[in-house]
This record gives sequence, C-alpha cells and structure tokens, in this order.
Amino acid sequence: MEFVDKREFGRVLLLLVSFFIIAFSAGCLEVDETGEYYLSLSDIGELTEQDSISLIGTRWRLLGFGEEGSNRIRVAEPRDTDSQLWLEFHEDGTIEGRSSNNLLSRKFHNFSNNEFELLEFYVLSYALESGDGFYMTSSLENADMGNVETKGLKVYYTENEQRLFMLFRPLMP
Repeated sequence: MEFVDKREFGRVLLLLVSFFIIAFSAGCLEVDETGEYYLSLSDIGELTEQDSISLIGTRWRLLGFGEEGSNRIRVAEPRDTDSQLWLEFHEDGTIEGRSSNNLLSRKFHNFSNNEFELLEFYVLSYALESGDGFYMTSSLENADMGNVETKGLKVYYTENEQRLFMLFRPLMP
C-alpha cells in the first residue's frame, strides 16, 4: 500500500474542489446525446492577475477541447482528477507533460506576451491511455502554436482541416 503525503493529498483535494466549483457553480455543464460534457467558455472564470501567470514554470491542467470560434469546450476525461492530463513549460525551451498514462516531451520557442510556437514532440512512454489521454497526445502531435489568454492556456492544432484548441488552466501550487 502506498501512502500519500498529506500536503499532496491537500493539493489534490483543493484542485478537485476548485474544478467542481468552476464546473458546477452555475450549473454550466451540458451533456450531449453521446454522454460527453460541454462547458460554455463564458462560464469559465478569467484567470486572476493574468499578466502575472507565466507560461513558464506553471503546471497547466487540460480542461477541455474546443473549436476555434465556438463558445464551448468538450470537457476532458477524466473530469474527476487534476493530475492526469497536464503540461509544464520550462526556461530551456522544453515542455514536459502527462497524457493519462504516458509521459510527453516537446520543444517550444517562446515569443513575447506568453505566445509560443511548438516544435519537436516526443512520447516518452507507451502505456495504454485512458480517458482523453490518447486524444491529448494526438492533438499535441498536430499542435503548432499557443498562448496564455484570459481563460487559460490555449494550444492550437488542426484536425480534418478544422482549427481546434486545447484549453488548459493552471494547477494550484
């Protein structure tokens, strides 16, 4: 049996509570006929002190997937955890991440104002994915750019000639 550090447990609990407050406070989750959950972008709070939230050094949790020009995102699965789908950007131009069961790595070129271009992409492990882990990985393979804006970190990619994005929110320290 593995024991969990009390601070780590507290962080996870805080993150879960934060996510459920965002997702359920206004009754804003919609469920479509396939059972997928959607969230209106207008129901997602703006980042506090956006200019002080840095692309680099912040661990970003995947909230969901959207189509450019749409006012909603499909909420990433699993919805009940903050630790499985994330990215973190580093000063040396590398990105590390996790897509449910696999470790990811990518290189990026940072421009001013928290905008960046995505370069090389690597999957560092090859375990069976769960939830949206596989879709996150394939989306990152097709991603070319991103930026931090009022709703969070957007990473843009193209799929079937559609311009799409992944929306990430900062994980609390």
